[in-house]
Amino acid sequence: MAEFLGESSTVRGHVEPDGDDSCLRIGDRTVRVPGRTAAGGAAAIVVRPEHMRVQPATAPIGPGTNALSARVSQEIYLGSGRKLELALPDGTVLLAREQANRLSGVRRGDEVTVVWEVERGVLLDDTSGTTPPPTSGGRIPVAASAEESGR
Repeated sequence: MAEFLGESSTVRGHVEPDGDDSCLRIGDRTVRVPGRTAAGGAAAIVVRPEHMRVQPATAPIGPGTNALSARVSQEIYLGSGRKLELALPDGTVLLAREQANRLSGVRRGDEVTVVWEVERGVLLDDTSGTTPPPTSGGRIPVAASAEESGR
């Protein structure tokens, strides 16, 4: 089992194959994970806060990135920047760090999109026992790229 020093954001879900890569199903959304892994198991993707970017919900999403909708629940100023706590619709809290010279302009209560480059995520087996069972149904949409979303 891997251990991480410092803060990180963890999103739990279930692994599904997707071409040469894999996806992590998170409720009714999926995010891409680097490489192909065994499908069906509970897993978690871990991303360091400095690799998460926060943008307004209406901003375009670039190719090669994952994106999840969230609400800014807390702003913590740290002198050289700030830390944002971001609540996903299921209650999961993600952390993002912004440098003072690169603040996103979002504020507490704003609806935002949290984005990170696919290769910045680390996929781990989820042995916490807290991952909900996968939802049934057809294909689940992957976070759209800017071209797909029409933004």
